[in-house]
Amino acid sequence: MGRVEEIEHTADRAIRVEAESLDDLLATAVIGMFAVIGRLAANGRRERRHELEVRGDDDTRLRDLLRAALGLFDRDASFVTAVEIDGARATLRAVPFDPSRDEFHTEIKGVTWHGLHVRERAGRWTAEIVFDV
Repeated sequence: MGRVEEIEHTADRAIRVEAESLDDLLATAVIGMFAVIGRLAANGRRERRHELEVRGDDDTRLRDLLRAALGLFDRDASFVTAVEIDGARATLRAVPFDPSRDEFHTEIKGVTWHGLHVRERAGRWTAEIVFDV
């Protein structure tokens, strides 16, 4: 798993993600977004798998994957705990989010195009993502 750090942004929330591969970058970005949303109390809940297909250029794949994962949270209160990426195929594992026992940090309304970029340099992948809160 790659590394995520929250970075300063004037009005919204933003993260920087670093990883060894594009697939790892995509997976790490989803987990990073959910760290912004909240934190689960001790687990033990029934996990559900969600299969997605993400295609397009690197920026589009990242944004579409994040939007799909956010949609799971918004529609079903499914909190993503693990992500596996294999090319255009993504498998998200999620558990029900329970506001009575889990920590809710902030609502993310959307994943913006503003400032979003995926870069590869010398075998290291990075991305910056701004979330509309």
